[in-house]
Amino acid sequence: MSAPREGFPTTRGSILLAVGSTDADVRRQAWEVLVTAYWKPVYKYLRVRWRTTPEDAEDLIQAFFARHIMLPGALVGLIVGYATQRYRGRGQEATPV
Repeated sequence: MSAPREGFPTTRGSILLAVGSTDADVRRQAWEVLVTAYWKPVYKYLRVRWRTTPEDAEDLIQAFFARHIMLPGALVGLIVGYATQRYRGRGQEATPV
């Protein structure tokens, strides 16, 4: 994966693949990992870069994750496709955790 922006974590490909799992428990755990990893950096980014209020930053983050958890098809498809290409490009099999 490309280098992350300063303050943003590197996302493991296996987590991205797990978001698209057919197993609901695996998907839930993967979303928990993503939300936990990205909540604080995205919050800080919105507060500093976009100068949002604390409440607006929280609302934006919650709305984003809620929308993509409720309607994961497009996002999951993009993530899984991208992660699969990246793994294949390195000669690895993409296996979700």
